[in-house]
Amino acid sequence: MTANHKTLLGYLTVLSILAFLIAGIGLSWPPWCWAVLGITALSTSAATMVPTKEHPVPPPDDPYFLAPEAEPTPAGPQYREHRIHRVALPSCTPDYHFEFSATVRWYEMETEDDAPLDGGSLAARAVLSRARVITQYEHPSQYSLTEHLLSGELGLTAPDDRRRVMAMARDVRLALPETDRERLEKLAMIRKDEDVWEHERNHERNKRAYLGDDVLKDPGSALVWWLARDESKLHETVDLIGLFTLLSAAANNQELPHDFTSLRNPTEPVEDAPLTESERTVVEALVDLMRHADISVDNTLFIDRIIKILENSGRPAAAEEIRRAFAPGEGPDD
Repeated sequence: MTANHKTLLGYLTVLSILAFLIAGIGLSWPPWCWAVLGITALSTSAATMVPTKEHPVPPPDDPYFLAPEAEPTPAGPQYREHRIHRVALPSCTPDYHFEFSATVRWYEMETEDDAPLDGGSLAARAVLSRARVITQYEHPSQYSLTEHLLSGELGLTAPDDRRRVMAMARDVRLALPETDRERLEKLAMIRKDEDVWEHERNHERNKRAYLGDDVLKDPGSALVWWLARDESKLHETVDLIGLFTLLSAAANNQELPHDFTSLRNPTEPVEDAPLTESERTVVEALVDLMRHADISVDNTLFIDRIIKILENSGRPAAAEEIRRAFAPGEGPDD
């Protein structure tokens, strides 16, 4: 019994005696009741006064203190380590290989097979097999992204195919040889240049097709094209039928029609006729249209053909305008 318990018991005893005294006086108890009450009070007081022996608990750092035994915790697997350094792994591109490095952690599984084994080699083989499954589908230029994919996949412990060891990999590093990186960068630049060049070719091809197959397909198409530019110049367009006939024949590599002389202005001399304002506008528009296409061999032959037909048809002024625009200082071959 502790001191606190004794104190509480003493208070309860005093209160009980007082209660009995009040009840005895009020009820006029006989003398023998008072004797019993006194004996009870004395015995209770004596019980509360007897000292009790306490056993203090020694501190934990006491060398003679024996703590209660804790339940033993099961021991985890004992991992061993094996280092892999710069092992070549395939990529999705032939002749380009990743360089794989990692620290393999492994432990031996409990099996009935007691045959000796090289656990480190088995664990390395298992990790490399798992890494190969990922790298063989990745492009070599994406080696940095592939390294993160491998770190996440190989960070999980998994058994090898013979179920003899459990293996995982840490500190995964994936690299690409410097020479291969330079080749890939050069190939990427070439592909980009080829894409730009192909788009430029298609752009030029479309303009040449528009000029030869649409605008100058025949004199009528050329006239419609000219009127679409300015519908108010209807009378001036009639005077340009001869020029459009020449240009259409040159564009399609055709002979001039026999009645071509009837399409020309009868008051205009055959030789060295100057360009009228309408003809000059037409020539300038065609020159502007042809300038949008890059000058190539086919374009040069096309321009030479136009110059020759204009000169042979009595339009040296128009031929000279086109020559100055596309071949300054050089005349067509006779």
